[in-house]
Amino acid sequence: MTVGSRSPAEKPRILVVDDESSFRSLLGILLEMEGFDVATAGHGRQAIDCLREGLPDLVLTDYYMPFVGGDELILAIRDHAEWEHLPIILMSSEPASRLPGQDGADLFLRKPFRIEELLRAIALFSE
Repeated sequence: MTVGSRSPAEKPRILVVDDESSFRSLLGILLEMEGFDVATAGHGRQAIDCLREGLPDLVLTDYYMPFVGGDELILAIRDHAEWEHLPIILMSSEPASRLPGQDGADLFLRKPFRIEELLRAIALFSE
């Protein structure tokens, strides 16, 4: 991944942010099976706490969430000097054209998507 200071032996870390616990868990399991280290958060406020604990190599976030939504999370990441260069993939069942504030994301995936689509999207940010 392009962000972070991981050694070649360390797994790339992805922060998965989604308020649907079953989707978040399934995505975490699938990404771990693909060799990623996965951290999860149920909404943007939890994601910000995770970012303070340690930087992932990529953030994968849903748009519609309680407390702090994906648009607000993107703004918080882009406004923070240490986080601003983190790659962000935004997910939603809504088309991107209907999502105000999503411009700060590096890539958009429309739900539902196949795991292969997600892996191709993640690969775009690999070194």
